[in-house]
Amino acid sequence: MEESFEGKDVVFVLLADESSPEEEWSRLIMQMKGHHYRLSDVQMRSLMHKWNLTEFPSYVIFGKDGAVRDAHSIFNGVDYYQKKIEELLK
Repeated sequence: MEESFEGKDVVFVLLADESSPEEEWSRLIMQMKGHHYRLSDVQMRSLMHKWNLTEFPSYVIFGKDGAVRDAHSIFNGVDYYQKKIEELLK
């Protein structure tokens, strides 16, 4: 999906917490586009609470103003997220 928004005003951020094995995480991020951050368990729990998410992985779309526009702990499919992002770009 990242490739379909290349050159547009879209940034993909991927978060992991300390439960993700660090060596594996370091290896995997080399294969994935976007900005990658490894958070402490406390930081991740704080964000999950703030965004009302219950499990991993979770998906959050923000507007340019930083406000949450869509958040789910269930993957709704690439088409769903592409449509949501395209709507926000208008």
